Amino acid sequence: MLNKDYNERIRFPVSFVSPSTGTAIVAEWPDTLSLLVNSDGFRLINYYISPPSEPVILNPKKFPLHKTFSGNGDKYYILLSENIEDIRAQISSEIEVIKVIPDTVFVYVSELTVKKLPVRPDLDIEFEKQFAQKGYASVIPDSVEVSGPKIILDSMKCVYTEKLNYRGLSTSVDRKIHLKTHTGLNFSENEVVIRISVEKYTETSLEVPIQIINVPENFNVRLLPSTVKVVCTVLLSDYDKVKPELFNPVVDFLTIDKTDQKAKVRIEKYPSWLHTVNFSPNKVRFLIEKK
Repeated sequence: MLNKDYNERIRFPVSFVSPSTGTAIVAEWPDTLSLLVNSDGFRLINYYISPPSEPVILNPKKFPLHKTFSGNGDKYYILLSENIEDIRAQISSEIEVIKVIPDTVFVYVSELTVKKLPVRPDLDIEFEKQFAQKGYASVIPDSVEVSGPKIILDSMKCVYTEKLNYRGLSTSVDRKIHLKTHTGLNFSENEVVIRISVEKYTETSLEVPIQIINVPENFNVRLLPSTVKVVCTVLLSDYDKVKPELFNPVVDFLTIDKTDQKAKVRIEKYPSWLHTVNFSPNKVRFLIEKK
């Protein structure tokens, strides 16, 4: 019967305010509190139809701070039941607040500080066929000043942008994007510019001589063949830069298995601006001769 009184749990959003200038409270709690309330069915059903949107404001000045036994000098806890009247004053007088769940809230008391942090783009990009990114994505500005509780900032190495998604990308990107927000932190800039250079790429090939390394002074080694064919993909703007001397295919004498008829070839270096590099053959015949 709706005219009877009932005990029910109702969730309320919660907001936590800093206790004083120069300090901040970092609370370990969810965004809502569950209040056990008593009222008649007519009033309670309205809360289920239209859940509360106004947050319950909790001010640590009105709650005694209790030291924890964790050994952490900055960590405290408050018992919301110690000042339940302050919570009741924010709720309609038509319902009675009986209990707050959870009653214990762990908090850190931290000084406020400012820290300059680099900005990292959060990218999820798939390129159109035969297109690729040139270099790294640039962020302007590349860093921002972040102010907030020292206990949070001390653990932060960077700030991230919101995720940027592209599928079938074939043109360069130059756009503004917001930084990911963080409760209790303020940024000197709320958005940055991301620039991504995109170009078409092509495939090229060239013959590169194989070097033999770690050969003892009293031996000569001949390789058959003495070159490998290197096939790589390169952006059009870098095409003319591809030269044989950029690669270093080698056979290491110390790793040659004398019972095998072929030696393994490896490429020790090539520029990072080449997107894929393959070569053949990856094994060559060898002839070892004493001098």
